[in-house]
Amino acid sequence: MKMNRRNVLLGLGTVVAGGGAALGTGAFSSVEANRTVSIQVAEDDSAFLSLTPSADSDFVDTDGDGAIRFNLQQFDNGINVNSDLTIEDAFSIGNESGQNLDVELDVTDDDESDVSIAFDPGPSYEIDDGESEDDIDMTISTGSEDGTFNITLTVIVTERST
Repeated sequence: MKMNRRNVLLGLGTVVAGGGAALGTGAFSSVEANRTVSIQVAEDDSAFLSLTPSADSDFVDTDGDGAIRFNLQQFDNGINVNSDLTIEDAFSIGNESGQNLDVELDVTDDDESDVSIAFDPGPSYEIDDGESEDDIDMTISTGSEDGTFNITLTVIVTERST
């Protein structure tokens, strides 16, 4: 092969392309940017996901804003230690999102006490669009500690892939 300008340029081009492939292009691997998000909030009866108290429950109702509330005020002195309180047919979860959903109820004990809450059935549900999971029982189990405890219920919703 003769050393002419074409061969030199071809050789240099090959070296540059090979070096770029071996060492990368110098492009960045992450970006951080701020974006605004608009969220529309709706009452439970027109929301994508609704939590509705059972009409038969004395312990579950809604507050003035329509949010579900677990009301145990009837127990003036609290629930007994080392006991289980089951609220049958406490509430239902409805899906009006236009999509099939996986819904999980996650309970966090904010005070790290020995109080726990369980759901039957549950805590995970597959709810198709236009359907609901009705008559969910809620059991509160207390340990040996007395006092007031803060429990957080988080509803985790994801679209179910078909």
